[in-house]
Amino acid sequence: MDDVFSRVGRQWRLADSVSSVATGLGVLGIDKARDARPAHPAWLSPQEQDDAVVVEGILRRVVYAVPEDALAQGWRTDSRNSAETDITADFDDALGLESVLEEVDAVARQYGGCYALMVCEGVQDLRKPLPPGPHNVIAIHPLMALECLPLTWSTDLKSKNWTNPELFQVQAIRPGIGQGVGVVHRSHLLYMPGLPRSRTTINPTILGYDISVVQAYWEAVRDLGLARRSAALALMEQSMVVMTVPGGQGLFSADDEEVKKAWNALDLWGRTRSTRGTALLTGNNKVERLEAPMTGLAEGVRVQYEQLGAVEGIPITVLMTTPPGGLSGDDVAARKAYRKFIMRHQRRRLTPWLLELYRTALGDERRVIHWPDSDPPTAAEEATISSTRATRDSTLVSLGAITPEEVRARFAGDEELPLPVVLPDAIEDDDSADNLGEG
Repeated sequence: MDDVFSRVGRQWRLADSVSSVATGLGVLGIDKARDARPAHPAWLSPQEQDDAVVVEGILRRVVYAVPEDALAQGWRTDSRNSAETDITADFDDALGLESVLEEVDAVARQYGGCYALMVCEGVQDLRKPLPPGPHNVIAIHPLMALECLPLTWSTDLKSKNWTNPELFQVQAIRPGIGQGVGVVHRSHLLYMPGLPRSRTTINPTILGYDISVVQAYWEAVRDLGLARRSAALALMEQSMVVMTVPGGQGLFSADDEEVKKAWNALDLWGRTRSTRGTALLTGNNKVERLEAPMTGLAEGVRVQYEQLGAVEGIPITVLMTTPPGGLSGDDVAARKAYRKFIMRHQRRRLTPWLLELYRTALGDERRVIHWPDSDPPTAAEEATISSTRATRDSTLVSLGAITPEEVRARFAGDEELPLPVVLPDAIEDDDSADNLGEG
Protein backbone atom coordinates (compact mmCIF):
# COMPACT_ATOMS: atom_id res chain seq x y z
CA MET A 1 0.00 0.00 0.00
CA ASP A 2 1.27 3.39 -0.90
CA ASP A 3 1.95 5.68 1.96
CA VAL A 4 0.19 9.03 2.35
CA PHE A 5 3.14 11.06 1.03
CA SER A 6 3.26 9.05 -2.23
CA ARG A 7 -0.45 9.55 -2.87
CA VAL A 8 -0.22 13.28 -2.19
CA GLY A 9 2.81 13.53 -4.45
CA ARG A 10 0.97 11.88 -7.38
CA GLN A 11 -2.03 14.12 -6.83
CA TRP A 12 0.03 17.34 -7.17
CA ARG A 13 2.46 16.15 -9.85
CA LEU A 14 1.51 18.19 -12.91
CA ALA A 15 3.09 18.99 -16.26
CA ASP A 16 6.09 20.84 -14.85
CA SER A 17 6.40 18.58 -11.79
CA VAL A 18 6.52 21.60 -9.47
CA SER A 19 3.63 22.96 -7.43
CA SER A 20 3.97 26.45 -5.96
CA VAL A 21 1.09 28.66 -4.99
CA ALA A 22 3.45 31.64 -4.70
CA THR A 23 4.76 31.45 -8.27
CA GLY A 24 1.91 29.60 -9.94
CA LEU A 25 4.23 26.88 -11.25
CA GLY A 26 2.46 23.53 -11.42
CA VAL A 27 -0.88 24.98 -10.36
CA LEU A 28 -3.71 24.72 -12.88
CA GLY A 29 -6.02 27.60 -13.66
CA ILE A 30 -3.94 30.56 -12.45
CA ASP A 31 -1.25 32.79 -13.95
CA LYS A 32 2.39 31.89 -13.73
CA ALA A 33 4.43 34.09 -11.42
CA ARG A 34 1.33 35.90 -10.27
CA ASP A 35 3.39 37.64 -7.57
CA ALA A 36 5.12 39.59 -10.37
CA ARG A 37 1.94 41.04 -11.86
CA PRO A 38 1.65 44.86 -11.77
CA ALA A 39 0.46 46.16 -8.45
CA HIS A 40 -1.95 49.05 -8.12
CA PRO A 41 0.14 52.25 -7.88
CA ALA A 42 0.66 53.68 -4.43
CA TRP A 43 -0.10 57.27 -5.42
CA LEU A 44 1.92 59.88 -3.55
CA SER A 45 0.15 62.93 -2.18
CA PRO A 46 1.54 66.42 -2.92
CA GLN A 47 2.90 66.60 0.62
CA GLU A 48 4.68 63.26 0.19
CA GLN A 49 6.18 64.48 -3.08
CA ASP A 50 7.41 67.58 -1.24
CA ASP A 51 8.97 65.39 1.44
CA ALA A 52 10.53 62.98 -1.07
CA VAL A 53 12.70 65.59 -2.80
CA VAL A 54 13.97 66.75 0.59
CA VAL A 55 15.02 63.38 2.04
CA GLU A 56 15.95 61.42 -1.11
CA GLY A 57 18.98 62.68 -3.03
CA ILE A 58 18.23 60.83 -6.27
CA LEU A 59 14.70 62.23 -6.48
CA ARG A 60 15.96 65.72 -5.77
CA ARG A 61 18.47 65.40 -8.57
CA VAL A 62 16.00 64.16 -11.21
CA VAL A 63 13.57 66.96 -10.31
CA TYR A 64 15.96 69.92 -10.21
CA ALA A 65 19.08 68.92 -12.16
CA VAL A 66 17.30 68.37 -15.50
CA PRO A 67 15.84 71.93 -15.67
CA GLU A 68 19.16 73.38 -14.58
CA ASP A 69 21.08 71.48 -17.26
CA ALA A 70 18.51 72.15 -19.99
CA LEU A 71 18.55 75.91 -19.34
CA ALA A 72 22.18 76.31 -18.34
CA GLN A 73 23.07 78.15 -21.57
CA GLY A 74 19.71 79.78 -22.26
CA TRP A 75 18.15 79.87 -25.73
CA ARG A 76 17.84 82.10 -28.78
CA THR A 77 14.65 82.93 -30.66
CA ASP A 78 14.85 83.81 -34.36
CA SER A 79 12.27 84.75 -36.94
CA ARG A 80 11.08 81.90 -39.10
CA ASN A 81 13.14 82.98 -42.13
CA SER A 82 16.18 83.83 -39.93
CA ALA A 83 16.03 87.44 -41.13
CA GLU A 84 16.18 88.54 -37.48
CA THR A 85 17.89 86.78 -34.61
CA ASP A 86 17.37 86.87 -30.85
CA ILE A 87 14.11 88.73 -31.35
CA THR A 88 12.70 88.04 -27.85
CA ALA A 89 15.77 89.01 -25.80
CA ASP A 90 14.25 92.18 -24.31
CA PHE A 91 10.95 90.44 -23.54
CA ASP A 92 12.76 87.53 -21.88
CA ASP A 93 14.88 89.84 -19.74
CA ALA A 94 11.91 91.97 -18.65
CA LEU A 95 10.10 88.90 -17.27
CA GLY A 96 13.18 87.10 -15.96
CA LEU A 97 11.96 84.31 -18.17
CA GLU A 98 14.93 81.98 -17.73
CA SER A 99 14.39 81.73 -13.96
CA VAL A 100 10.62 81.44 -14.41
CA LEU A 101 10.96 78.62 -16.94
CA GLU A 102 13.42 76.74 -14.72
CA GLU A 103 10.95 76.87 -11.83
CA VAL A 104 8.04 75.85 -14.08
CA ASP A 105 9.99 72.86 -15.37
CA ALA A 106 11.01 71.74 -11.87
CA VAL A 107 7.46 72.07 -10.53
CA ALA A 108 6.11 70.10 -13.50
CA ARG A 109 8.56 67.30 -12.82
CA GLN A 110 7.80 67.26 -9.11
CA TYR A 111 3.99 67.25 -9.31
CA GLY A 112 3.27 65.92 -12.80
CA GLY A 113 2.53 69.31 -14.36
CA CYS A 114 2.70 73.04 -13.69
CA TYR A 115 0.19 75.76 -14.48
CA ALA A 116 1.75 79.22 -14.68
CA LEU A 117 -0.56 82.24 -14.33
CA MET A 118 -0.04 84.97 -16.94
CA VAL A 119 -0.87 88.46 -15.65
CA CYS A 120 -1.77 90.65 -18.64
CA GLU A 121 -2.14 94.41 -18.50
CA GLY A 122 -5.75 95.56 -18.68
CA VAL A 123 -7.28 92.11 -18.08
CA GLN A 124 -9.55 92.15 -15.02
CA ASP A 125 -11.88 89.16 -15.16
CA LEU A 126 -9.83 85.96 -15.12
CA ARG A 127 -12.97 83.80 -15.33
CA LYS A 128 -13.50 84.81 -18.96
CA PRO A 129 -11.35 83.53 -21.85
CA LEU A 130 -8.40 85.73 -22.71
CA PRO A 131 -9.28 87.87 -25.77
CA PRO A 132 -7.17 87.49 -28.92
CA GLY A 133 -3.73 89.02 -28.49
CA PRO A 134 -1.11 90.14 -28.46
CA HIS A 135 -1.19 91.12 -24.78
CA ASN A 136 1.26 92.94 -22.57
CA VAL A 137 2.30 90.16 -20.19
CA ILE A 138 3.66 91.87 -17.08
CA ALA A 139 4.24 88.83 -14.83
CA ILE A 140 4.21 85.01 -14.83
CA HIS A 141 3.61 83.11 -11.60
CA PRO A 142 4.32 79.33 -11.49
CA LEU A 143 1.73 77.56 -9.31
CA MET A 144 2.23 74.47 -7.18
CA ALA A 145 -0.17 71.54 -7.58
CA LEU A 146 -2.44 72.44 -4.64
CA GLU A 147 -2.50 76.09 -5.71
CA CYS A 148 -4.25 75.37 -9.01
CA LEU A 149 -7.07 72.81 -8.87
CA PRO A 150 -9.47 72.05 -11.77
CA LEU A 151 -13.13 72.91 -11.27
CA THR A 152 -14.71 72.06 -14.63
CA TRP A 153 -13.66 70.21 -17.79
CA SER A 154 -14.33 71.10 -21.42
CA THR A 155 -17.16 69.14 -23.05
CA ASP A 156 -16.94 70.82 -26.47
CA LEU A 157 -16.21 68.10 -29.03
CA LYS A 158 -15.03 70.72 -31.54
CA SER A 159 -12.39 72.06 -29.19
CA LYS A 160 -8.82 70.77 -29.09
CA ASN A 161 -9.11 70.96 -25.29
CA TRP A 162 -12.03 68.52 -25.13
CA THR A 163 -11.97 66.64 -21.77
CA ASN A 164 -9.19 68.92 -20.52
CA PRO A 165 -9.69 71.18 -17.47
CA GLU A 166 -11.29 74.53 -18.37
CA LEU A 167 -11.82 76.46 -15.13
CA PHE A 168 -9.46 76.36 -12.13
CA GLN A 169 -9.55 77.47 -8.53
CA VAL A 170 -6.31 79.37 -7.92
CA GLN A 171 -5.02 80.27 -4.48
CA ALA A 172 -1.51 81.06 -3.28
CA ILE A 173 -0.39 78.72 -0.50
CA ARG A 174 2.99 80.07 0.54
CA PRO A 175 4.72 80.52 3.91
CA GLY A 176 3.18 83.60 5.52
CA ILE A 177 0.49 84.12 2.88
CA GLY A 178 -2.72 82.45 1.78
CA GLN A 179 -4.06 84.84 -0.83
CA GLY A 180 -6.94 83.69 -2.98
CA VAL A 181 -6.97 84.57 -6.67
CA GLY A 182 -10.33 83.01 -7.53
CA VAL A 183 -11.65 81.15 -10.55
CA VAL A 184 -9.34 81.33 -13.59
CA HIS A 185 -10.00 80.31 -17.19
CA ARG A 186 -7.56 77.95 -18.88
CA SER A 187 -6.47 80.60 -21.42
CA HIS A 188 -4.79 82.62 -18.64
CA LEU A 189 -2.60 79.65 -17.71
CA LEU A 190 0.43 78.16 -19.41
CA TYR A 191 0.73 74.42 -18.80
CA MET A 192 3.98 72.48 -18.67
CA PRO A 193 3.13 68.74 -18.77
CA GLY A 194 4.60 66.06 -16.56
CA LEU A 195 5.57 62.61 -17.76
CA PRO A 196 3.24 61.02 -20.35
CA ARG A 197 0.15 59.12 -19.28
CA SER A 198 -2.79 57.55 -21.07
CA ARG A 199 -6.05 59.46 -21.29
CA THR A 200 -7.68 57.07 -18.85
CA THR A 201 -4.86 57.07 -16.28
CA ILE A 202 -5.99 59.25 -13.38
CA ASN A 203 -3.92 60.39 -10.44
CA PRO A 204 -6.55 60.36 -7.67
CA THR A 205 -4.54 62.68 -5.43
CA ILE A 206 -4.14 65.51 -8.02
CA LEU A 207 -6.82 65.56 -10.71
CA GLY A 208 -5.96 67.29 -13.98
CA TYR A 209 -2.24 66.56 -13.83
CA ASP A 210 0.06 64.06 -15.51
CA ILE A 211 2.53 61.60 -13.94
CA SER A 212 5.19 63.20 -11.77
CA VAL A 213 8.85 62.26 -11.93
CA VAL A 214 8.75 61.56 -8.20
CA GLN A 215 5.89 59.09 -8.71
CA ALA A 216 7.58 57.41 -11.69
CA TYR A 217 10.87 56.96 -9.83
CA TRP A 218 9.38 56.12 -6.46
CA GLU A 219 9.14 52.35 -6.74
CA ALA A 220 12.64 52.07 -8.23
CA VAL A 221 14.08 54.37 -5.55
CA ARG A 222 12.32 52.43 -2.80
CA ASP A 223 13.54 49.10 -4.17
CA LEU A 224 17.08 50.49 -4.38
CA GLY A 225 16.86 51.63 -0.77
CA LEU A 226 15.67 48.20 0.30
CA ALA A 227 18.49 46.55 -1.65
CA ARG A 228 21.08 48.84 -0.08
CA ARG A 229 19.74 48.27 3.41
CA SER A 230 19.56 44.53 2.83
CA ALA A 231 23.17 44.52 1.68
CA ALA A 232 24.23 46.51 4.72
CA LEU A 233 22.31 44.16 6.99
CA ALA A 234 23.90 41.17 5.32
CA LEU A 235 27.34 42.62 5.92
CA MET A 236 26.55 42.73 9.63
CA GLU A 237 24.53 39.56 9.94
CA GLN A 238 26.03 37.06 7.51
CA SER A 239 28.77 35.83 9.78
CA MET A 240 29.11 33.19 12.43
CA VAL A 241 30.96 33.16 15.72
CA VAL A 242 32.68 29.88 16.43
CA MET A 243 33.59 29.21 20.07
CA THR A 244 35.71 26.22 20.94
CA VAL A 245 35.46 24.82 24.48
CA PRO A 246 38.25 22.49 25.66
CA GLY A 247 36.81 19.19 26.84
CA GLY A 248 33.39 20.22 25.62
CA GLN A 249 32.55 16.77 24.34
CA GLY A 250 32.70 15.33 27.82
CA LEU A 251 31.09 18.31 29.48
CA PHE A 252 27.96 18.26 27.31
CA SER A 253 27.52 14.54 26.85
CA ALA A 254 25.63 14.05 30.10
CA ASP A 255 21.84 14.18 29.99
CA ASP A 256 20.82 16.06 33.10
CA GLU A 257 19.23 19.40 34.04
CA GLU A 258 22.51 21.26 34.44
CA VAL A 259 23.62 20.35 30.94
CA LYS A 260 20.27 21.47 29.53
CA LYS A 261 20.61 24.78 31.34
CA ALA A 262 24.05 25.24 29.81
CA TRP A 263 22.78 24.51 26.32
CA ASN A 264 19.87 26.92 26.81
CA ALA A 265 22.23 29.64 28.00
CA LEU A 266 24.46 29.19 24.92
CA ASP A 267 21.42 29.24 22.64
CA LEU A 268 20.19 32.46 24.21
CA TRP A 269 23.65 33.98 23.86
CA GLY A 270 23.68 33.10 20.16
CA ARG A 271 20.24 34.59 19.54
CA THR A 272 21.13 37.91 21.12
CA ARG A 273 24.26 38.54 19.03
CA SER A 274 24.30 40.69 15.84
CA THR A 275 25.32 37.68 13.82
CA ARG A 276 23.50 34.94 12.02
CA GLY A 277 24.27 32.44 14.75
CA THR A 278 26.80 30.81 17.03
CA ALA A 279 28.53 27.49 16.64
CA LEU A 280 29.92 25.53 19.58
CA LEU A 281 32.87 23.23 18.99
CA THR A 282 35.12 21.20 21.26
CA GLY A 283 38.89 21.34 21.09
CA ASN A 284 41.32 24.24 21.52
CA ASN A 285 40.12 27.22 23.54
CA LYS A 286 39.56 30.03 21.00
CA VAL A 287 36.85 32.22 19.43
CA GLU A 288 36.83 33.23 15.77
CA ARG A 289 34.46 34.81 13.25
CA LEU A 290 33.68 33.09 9.96
CA GLU A 291 32.71 35.67 7.33
CA ALA A 292 30.17 34.73 4.69
CA PRO A 293 30.97 35.65 1.05
CA MET A 294 29.39 38.90 -0.16
CA THR A 295 30.03 38.41 -3.87
CA GLY A 296 26.37 38.14 -4.85
CA LEU A 297 25.15 41.29 -3.12
CA ALA A 298 26.74 43.81 -5.51
CA GLU A 299 24.97 42.22 -8.47
CA GLY A 300 21.61 42.49 -6.74
CA VAL A 301 22.11 46.16 -5.94
CA ARG A 302 23.39 46.86 -9.49
CA VAL A 303 20.10 45.68 -10.98
CA GLN A 304 18.24 48.19 -8.82
CA TYR A 305 20.49 51.02 -10.04
CA GLU A 306 19.71 50.02 -13.62
CA GLN A 307 15.99 50.27 -12.88
CA LEU A 308 16.49 53.94 -12.05
CA GLY A 309 18.07 54.62 -15.43
CA ALA A 310 15.20 52.87 -17.21
CA VAL A 311 12.56 55.35 -16.00
CA GLU A 312 13.59 58.24 -18.27
CA GLY A 313 16.76 57.02 -19.92
CA ILE A 314 19.09 59.13 -17.78
CA PRO A 315 22.44 57.33 -17.37
CA ILE A 316 23.28 56.22 -13.84
CA THR A 317 26.65 58.00 -14.00
CA VAL A 318 24.71 61.26 -14.48
CA LEU A 319 22.21 60.55 -11.70
CA MET A 320 24.89 59.50 -9.23
CA THR A 321 27.64 61.87 -10.55
CA THR A 322 30.04 58.91 -10.18
CA PRO A 323 29.45 55.32 -11.27
CA PRO A 324 28.38 53.06 -8.38
CA GLY A 325 30.49 50.01 -7.73
CA GLY A 326 30.02 47.31 -10.34
CA LEU A 327 28.69 49.70 -13.00
CA SER A 328 30.49 50.91 -16.10
CA GLY A 329 32.45 54.12 -15.76
CA ASP A 330 32.20 54.95 -19.47
CA ASP A 331 31.49 58.64 -19.05
CA VAL A 332 31.71 59.37 -22.79
CA ALA A 333 28.75 57.12 -23.63
CA ALA A 334 26.83 58.47 -20.63
CA ARG A 335 27.39 62.07 -21.72
CA LYS A 336 26.11 61.33 -25.21
CA ALA A 337 23.01 59.59 -23.87
CA TYR A 338 22.29 62.43 -21.45
CA ARG A 339 22.81 65.02 -24.19
CA LYS A 340 20.16 63.31 -26.32
CA PHE A 341 17.82 63.23 -23.32
CA ILE A 342 18.28 66.97 -22.71
CA MET A 343 17.67 67.71 -26.40
CA ARG A 344 14.40 65.74 -26.30
CA HIS A 345 13.40 67.54 -23.12
CA GLN A 346 14.04 70.95 -24.67
CA ARG A 347 12.19 70.14 -27.88
CA ARG A 348 9.17 68.34 -26.41
CA ARG A 349 8.55 70.38 -23.26
CA LEU A 350 10.37 73.71 -23.11
CA THR A 351 9.95 74.81 -26.74
CA PRO A 352 6.12 74.41 -26.92
CA TRP A 353 5.75 76.31 -23.63
CA LEU A 354 7.86 79.22 -24.89
CA LEU A 355 6.12 79.37 -28.27
CA GLU A 356 2.69 79.51 -26.61
CA LEU A 357 3.85 82.37 -24.39
CA TYR A 358 5.31 84.26 -27.35
CA ARG A 359 2.08 83.86 -29.33
CA THR A 360 0.09 85.31 -26.44
CA ALA A 361 2.44 88.22 -25.79
CA LEU A 362 3.97 88.98 -29.19
CA GLY A 363 1.47 87.75 -31.78
CA ASP A 364 1.24 84.91 -34.25
CA GLU A 365 4.53 85.46 -36.06
CA ARG A 366 6.32 82.18 -36.70
CA ARG A 367 9.43 81.80 -34.56
CA VAL A 368 12.24 79.26 -34.21
CA ILE A 369 13.91 78.53 -30.86
CA HIS A 370 17.55 77.44 -30.89
CA TRP A 371 19.11 75.61 -27.95
CA PRO A 372 22.92 75.66 -27.56
CA ASP A 373 24.67 72.32 -27.38
CA SER A 374 24.51 71.19 -23.77
CA ASP A 375 27.64 69.07 -24.20
CA PRO A 376 29.90 70.65 -26.84
CA PRO A 377 32.84 68.61 -28.16
CA THR A 378 36.13 68.75 -26.31
CA ALA A 379 39.24 70.19 -27.99
CA ALA A 380 40.42 66.69 -28.88
CA GLU A 381 37.00 65.77 -30.32
CA GLU A 382 36.89 68.99 -32.36
CA ALA A 383 40.35 68.26 -33.76
CA THR A 384 39.21 64.79 -34.83
CA ILE A 385 36.08 66.19 -36.47
CA SER A 386 38.09 68.87 -38.28
CA SER A 387 40.55 66.29 -39.59
CA THR A 388 37.72 64.08 -40.84
CA ARG A 389 36.05 66.99 -42.61
CA ALA A 390 39.31 68.06 -44.23
CA THR A 391 39.87 64.56 -45.62
CA ARG A 392 36.29 64.44 -46.88
CA ASP A 393 36.50 67.85 -48.56
CA SER A 394 39.82 67.00 -50.21
CA THR A 395 38.28 63.87 -51.67
CA LEU A 396 35.21 65.70 -52.95
CA VAL A 397 37.31 68.46 -54.53
CA SER A 398 39.58 65.93 -56.26
CA LEU A 399 36.49 64.18 -57.67
CA GLY A 400 35.07 67.46 -58.91
CA ALA A 401 31.94 67.12 -56.79
CA ILE A 402 32.52 70.53 -55.16
CA THR A 403 34.90 73.44 -55.72
CA PRO A 404 37.44 74.91 -53.28
CA GLU A 405 35.30 78.07 -53.17
CA GLU A 406 32.32 76.05 -51.96
CA VAL A 407 34.48 74.49 -49.24
CA ARG A 408 35.52 77.93 -48.02
CA ALA A 409 31.94 79.19 -48.14
CA ARG A 410 30.71 76.36 -45.95
CA PHE A 411 33.06 77.40 -43.15
CA ALA A 412 32.06 81.06 -43.11
CA GLY A 413 31.76 82.21 -39.51
CA ASP A 414 33.34 78.99 -38.20
CA GLU A 415 30.06 77.19 -38.75
CA GLU A 416 29.88 74.43 -41.31
CA LEU A 417 27.00 74.87 -43.75
CA PRO A 418 25.20 71.98 -45.44
CA LEU A 419 26.87 70.35 -48.42
CA PRO A 420 25.45 71.36 -51.81
CA VAL A 421 23.09 68.83 -53.38
CA VAL A 422 24.77 67.09 -56.29
CA LEU A 423 22.30 65.45 -58.68
CA PRO A 424 23.44 62.60 -60.94
CA ASP A 425 21.71 64.15 -63.95
CA ALA A 426 21.79 67.93 -63.92
CA ILE A 427 18.64 69.62 -65.20
CA GLU A 428 19.43 72.29 -67.74
CA ASP A 429 16.02 74.00 -67.75
CA ASP A 430 16.23 77.19 -65.66
CA ASP A 431 12.67 77.03 -64.36
CA SER A 432 13.02 73.40 -63.27
CA ALA A 433 16.36 74.12 -61.63
CA ASP A 434 14.87 77.00 -59.63
CA ASN A 435 12.05 74.78 -58.40
CA LEU A 436 14.53 72.33 -56.91
CA GLY A 437 15.47 74.82 -54.16
CA GLU A 438 11.93 75.40 -52.93
CA GLY A 439 10.27 73.60 -50.04
